[in-house]
Amino acid sequence: MSDSSVSSGRSLHSQGPIIDPLLAASGRTQTQSLKVRKKAASWNEEETTALLEFLITESPKSGDGNFKRVTWTAAASLMATRFVVVKGGPKDADACECRFQLVCLFFSI
Repeated sequence: MSDSSVSSGRSLHSQGPIIDPLLAASGRTQTQSLKVRKKAASWNEEETTALLEFLITESPKSGDGNFKRVTWTAAASLMATRFVVVKGGPKDADACECRFQLVCLFFSI
């Protein structure tokens, strides 16, 4: 009997982790491929009102009706200075824009 016909008694899975060939080819590791979601911002009525009031003052600058990134960044700065985050994630530029879109959708603006 030759050495090649003798089984090792170990499964292939016990040799270590399974490596995804697509990840290996891209040079990324398994943990680098996972996307981490940030914690969603939690809004109360006072915060939403403050955001909308700010956007009303900025609406002449919107031109085509869409606010620019600088406006969302300024809105996030206002939220950070006026309100303390009690629960949820920070009210950054993306959170402010998302909240505005949700309000528009809810009220069919």
